[in-house]
This record gives sequence, C-alpha cells and structure tokens, in this order.
Amino acid sequence: MKFNLKSKYLFSICLFCGFLRGLTDVLFPILTKEVIDFASAGQIENVINRSIWAVIVIVLCIIGANGVSLFQTAYKNELLSQMRMGITNNILKTPLNKLTPNRKAELLAIYNGDIYSVVEQYYINTLDIWELIFTILFSISALFTLNFEIAAFIIIMNALKLLNTSLFKKPLEKTYNKTYMAGRSLTAKISDFLNGINIVRTYKMADDFRKEIKSENDIKNEADLKYQKTSVLSMTVDSVLSQLVNFAILFYGAYLILKGKYTAGALFSTIQINSIMSFPFTQISYLINYRNGAKPLKKELEGLMCETKPENKEMIFETTPSIKLENVNFTANGHHILSDINIEFEPNKKYLIVGESGCGKSTLLKVISGIEQDYTGDIIYNDKSQKNLGDKIYNFIRIVFQESYIFQKSIMDNISASRENKTFLDSLISGLKLNKVTDKYKDTIMDEESAQTLSGGEKQRISIARALYTNPQILLLDEVTSALDKETSRDIEEMLLNYKGTIISVSHVPNKEVISMYDKIITMDAGKITSVYNSKNYKI
Repeated sequence: MKFNLKSKYLFSICLFCGFLRGLTDVLFPILTKEVIDFASAGQIENVINRSIWAVIVIVLCIIGANGVSLFQTAYKNELLSQMRMGITNNILKTPLNKLTPNRKAELLAIYNGDIYSVVEQYYINTLDIWELIFTILFSISALFTLNFEIAAFIIIMNALKLLNTSLFKKPLEKTYNKTYMAGRSLTAKISDFLNGINIVRTYKMADDFRKEIKSENDIKNEADLKYQKTSVLSMTVDSVLSQLVNFAILFYGAYLILKGKYTAGALFSTIQINSIMSFPFTQISYLINYRNGAKPLKKELEGLMCETKPENKEMIFETTPSIKLENVNFTANGHHILSDINIEFEPNKKYLIVGESGCGKSTLLKVISGIEQDYTGDIIYNDKSQKNLGDKIYNFIRIVFQESYIFQKSIMDNISASRENKTFLDSLISGLKLNKVTDKYKDTIMDEESAQTLSGGEKQRISIARALYTNPQILLLDEVTSALDKETSRDIEEMLLNYKGTIISVSHVPNKEVISMYDKIITMDAGKITSVYNSKNYKI
C-alpha cells in the first residue's frame, strides 16, 4: 500500500509515542531500585531526588500512553479512509457487467469488515509490535546493568517464545483465512436475503433461507472456533514459559541476596522489568502471528486499490458522432442474445427500436453504451472504436434505464449535485413536470423509505432529468415512459424527441401519437434486426 504524506506523518508520531512509553516503562523500575536501596542505606536526600525523577517519568509515561492511543486512532482512521477510497476508485474502473449482485455483496463485506480487519490486524499491529520491540530493547539494557547472569537467562527464556511464532504461523494463517472467507460468504448470503425479502416473504421461501443462513452461520462459527483454539494454544505455550521465568528469577535472586551479591531493590527491579518484558515477548509472538494471518487479505485488498485520478471529461467529438455496429454478437450463459447486428445510427437522428420482450432490445442499448463489453464485432463512433475509449464513452453518451435508481440525496442533488446551470435545471424540472415533486420534498434526503413514496413515473422523470442535465450528444432510453400515464408519456416523449442530439429509444409498446416524430423505426426479433423503416412507412 502506497502511503500518503499524512499517513507517514502519523506513523512517525505513533512510533515516537511508542518509543517514549517503552523507555519510561523501564526507567520506573530502575528508579524504584535506587529508591529502595537508598532508603535501606538511610540516604534520604537521594531518596527524595530519585522520587522526583520517578514522578517525572510517570508523567512522561502517561503522555506516551495517551499519545499512542490518540495518534493510533488518527492513523487508523486515515488508513481506513485511504483504503476505502482506493477500493472505490477500483470499482469505478471495473467494467459494469462485472459488478454482479454477488460481487456487489462481496464488495459490501469488504467495505464493512475486511478493510477494518486489515487496518487493525496488520497496520496497527505493526505499530504495536514496534512499541513492544522498544520495550524489549530498553528492558534488556536495564537487566544487564543489574546482573549479567539473570539478564542472559531471562533473555534466553523469553526468546523461546519467538519460536512459538514460527510454530503457529501457518496454522493461524490458515484458520484466519477460513474465518474471514466464511464471514464474507455469510455477509453475501444475508445481503441476498435482505434484497429479496419481499419475494422471500410472499413466495413462502423463509424456510429455505433459514437453512441457508444457518448453514453459512455454522461454517463461520466453526471457522472462528478453530482460529480461537489455535490462538489459545499458542498463548498457553507462552504463559507456561513466562511462569517458568518468574519462578527462576525469584529463587535465583533470593540466592544471590543471601550470598551478598544482590540487593533487595535490584531483585524487585528485576522482577518488575521481567514482568514488563515478559508481556512484550508473549504479545509480540501473538501479534506477529495475528499480523501474518492478515497478510493474504491485505494482499487481496491492496490488489483492489487504485489511486485517485481526476475524471477525464474532455470533449471527444466536437459534434455528435455517428454510431456504427459491425457484426456485433453477444452471448450470455451460452445463450445468443444478439446475432450479427450491422447498423449505423446517423448523428442527431431519432431512432425507435421495437420488438417483443426478450428480443434483445435492452441488451443492444447496453452494448452501445459500453455496459456490456463481452461482445464480438466492433462498435465505431465516427472513427473511434468503443473498445479503445473505456469510460471516456460517458463523456458523450447517457443511458436512462427502465429501473430508475434514486440516490440518498435531495431530488435536486439527484439531478445535479453541482447545480451549476440553475436556469437549465429549472427548465428541465418544468418540462418534465417535476415541480410538484421538488416542491413537496424540497431538501428532503431521499433515503430508502422516502424513495418508496415516489411513483415509478416520478423516478423515471428524475432519471431523465439527470441524463438531460449533462447535455449528452447521444441519449439512450430504455422503456423510460412505461410507468407514465398516457398524457404525460406523450408530453415527455415529445420533449425528448425535440432534443438536439441522437436519440435511440426502446419500447415494446410504441406510442402511436409520437411515432411519426422518429426518423427510423427498427424492429427486432430473437436478437436480430429484422427491418428498418422510415417512420412514415411504419404501421403498428
């Protein structure tokens, strides 16, 4: 992951705070030793002096601890934001036909869970590991000032804990991979259930979904349990080694005091420092394994991330381009949807495509608009192939779908968040008879509940306004007046047919009153274009 400047800055601050806390954690036992030894010798002045230093160290320790907490939170939030935006940029570059419902559910699980897991378990753990390393290094230095033999023994025993890391590395990675994949699968199943809840309830499919969700939930629980068992086993080995070290220090230190080679203050300080160092050695093994477990997921998420780049909105064609389809075929799941499509749409002309439901009309629009890209043949805009344009195609083309989506914004912001051309926006609202709707809702945020109060016709008119506001050179319309009453449908269709650019409209029930306004009527059947009429010669 490529860090931005703010992330690097926060990482450095976190390291410094961790360094400060590790240093002060170890300095306090050393000062404690001196206070005890000076008190035993009756040196009151030195006791007071070391006590003052102890207070200063405590204050610095609190500053370091709070700094770690504060700046780690800021660092974590920055990483979460950076990863979310990186994945958002990737989604914006993903071909639309690849964003299937299952893929969207997976991406939702990544947004809601996987990103947080990677940041917490890999990046924040990396900071924690560095802080533990600082504490270990300061502890080792302090121990050698107290007694070389005890220091060497403590270091060797604690170092054995690091072997535990390699011993449990692969089992922890394997079990962790299973638990996050099971979690992602469970989220996808729940998303499927919630999105189709109306059908589940009204078609009496509840028992089937209960079984499916229970099965996914059982798999997730089993994976979680296996991971926890592996983690507990790893930590148990660490705990046993820690207790052995404590036992040895106590009795060997007591032996040295009896021999006059050690002081009570030194033993007390040694026990404290070992306790301080024992936790990092125990914890560092756990965190390294935990961090290693998150590596595959981190690698996957980093593969999904892209850098933010300004949208390319350059005008590709000074005037409306022609559209030429050459031997276009489209197959989905082994079924031929479009077969040998050869046709040219002239600039600024109006075309109506008619045919029975399922004949390939909507698919043809999706292919022309670049949504469906797995076709054979070629689509040429003037002299440019669609396959070379990518998302630049949306600099001059818009498609209005039969099913309209309303974003969780105000109705005005659904049409244009920028509202740069207020006069044009007002004229669109008036022309599409949306005044009552915009007056009724004004600045209401159209959440899911609010959006349900809009009729299908109102949603379609909002979508049409959204498309027209950008003044596209080519406008594709997929049954956009199907949810409107006859009079409103005629008025809006007349408005659209007076639009200056190219119009390609799809309908299985064409409006007789406006059909003469089209330049060409194209009929389709079974994925093929069967005829092309002048509108005057076409009879419904």
